Amino acid sequence: MLQNVLGSDGQMHVENQVGNMRIDLTTGETKTVVP
Repeated sequence: MLQNVLGSDGQMHVENQVGNMRIDLTTGETKTVVP
């Protein structure tokens, strides 16, 4: 699921969420989401 989120730097980031992984396509950063 692609979504636009407002990052802590004040810019829009495009994120792709796959399961419990969130991939920030703007910075290339990968985060694990713990429910």
